[in-house]
Amino acid sequence: MSLYLCEYCCSVAAPAIKDELGWSESEKGFVLSAFYWGYALGSIPCSFLAQKYGAKWLFGLSILVPSVLTLLVPIACRTSLGMALLCRSILGLFESATFPALFQFYPVWIPLGEKQLMISVIVSGIYIVSFRAPSASLLPSSLYMFCACSLLVLTAPCWCVCYCSRCLQGEVLG
Repeated sequence: MSLYLCEYCCSVAAPAIKDELGWSESEKGFVLSAFYWGYALGSIPCSFLAQKYGAKWLFGLSILVPSVLTLLVPIACRTSLGMALLCRSILGLFESATFPALFQFYPVWIPLGEKQLMISVIVSGIYIVSFRAPSASLLPSSLYMFCACSLLVLTAPCWCVCYCSRCLQGEVLG
């Protein structure tokens, strides 16, 4: 959900970015649509990658790379229009792996009796974003906050695994 919030915040902030960087309306449109170029290009290949190599790492990359790239979008926009297009295209390419990876998880991780409820709850996050994002994007720092939350959600389990494995080995000092 936080990745879609990052994406939505970019589109809400686009008029202010356009004015700040002196872009024309068509340049702003190209930068916003560049995300969907990458997303469309990556959707089908990401589905094959999730089936062939497993969804766990693909899903992790679909959170990590867009979170980092969203933090770098302002730098890319100030560098050049081409860098902004490239950054947003790669962002869309990696984010296109989210749904194929999720749909690989559903049959394995969700019990059959709970599938309808769980999938509805997971997918409803996108609609919550479209309702909540306009108010969240009023602050310039909100984009960074949601990307940082995405990175935290991704890295927190890694720290827990490292800490627990050290606890089992008796390496953690109390």
